[in-house]
Amino acid sequence: MWYGKIDELINRLDGEASVLVKNLSTNEVYKYDENKIFPSASMIKVPILLELIDRSCERKINLDDVVEFKKEDIVQGYGIIKSLSPGINMTYRDCALLMIILSDNIATNKLIETLGMDSINEKIREIGMENTILQRKMMDAEAKKKGLDNFISGADLLTIFEYLYSHEKYNIAVDILKKQLCNDLLPVLIGGNIEFAHKTGDLPGVRHDSGIMYLKSPIFIAVLTNNLKNDCDGITFSNEIGKIVYDHYK
Repeated sequence: MWYGKIDELINRLDGEASVLVKNLSTNEVYKYDENKIFPSASMIKVPILLELIDRSCERKINLDDVVEFKKEDIVQGYGIIKSLSPGINMTYRDCALLMIILSDNIATNKLIETLGMDSINEKIREIGMENTILQRKMMDAEAKKKGLDNFISGADLLTIFEYLYSHEKYNIAVDILKKQLCNDLLPVLIGGNIEFAHKTGDLPGVRHDSGIMYLKSPIFIAVLTNNLKNDCDGITFSNEIGKIVYDHYK
C-alpha cells in the first residue's frame, strides 16, 4: 500500500519527521506523529496570512493601503525586499504575496507589526491550532537567545488549511498560496502541472512543506522534519513523499 512506502521512508530518515495526508473529499487519512511540535520556520506565515485576510474582511485593514519599508526594517534571510532600495512603498496585498511566495522575512515582519503578535496568536487559538505559537519576528536573534521561538505541528497545519479551504472568504489567501515559488520539496517529482496551494519552511536541520494538492480530490499534505543529519535528506524525503501521494491520488 502507498502508506507503507511512506513508513519505509520515515524509518530510513536520519532525523525526526511528521507526515499527515488527508483526502478532503473522503476523509481518508494517513498520519505519523501528527501532534509532534516542530520549530515552525516559515510555516508560521500561514496564520499571519489568515489574520490579515480576516482584518480585511472586517474592514479594519485595506489590502490596498500602502506601507513604507525603511532601512531599519531590513533583516536578512529569505525575500526580495532586502535587495530593493530603502524607502520603497508597497501595499499590504503585496506584502502578503511576498511573504508567501518568496517567504520574504521583511514583508512578514511588517505584517506582524501591523496585526500585532497577540492578535495573531489569538487567531491561532480561535481556529483550534493547539501546538502553534508566534513568539518572535523573523530573524530576531535576540528574542531567540531569550528562548522565544515559533512552533507548529502537522495537525495544526491540517487545521488551518482545512479552515482556509472551507471558507470562501479566504479564496484570496488560497490563490496566493497557489502562486508559491519555493517548490523544491513536495512538488519536485510530480509530473505535469497541478494546482498546489502550499507553504514551505526551512532552518538548518529543518525542512517543511504543507498545503493542498488539487487532484481528483483535494489532498491535504504536511511533511515536517527536524534534527536532520543532512538537510539534503529532508529535501529528498519530501520529494519522494510528494510523488507517492500524487501517484496514489492523481
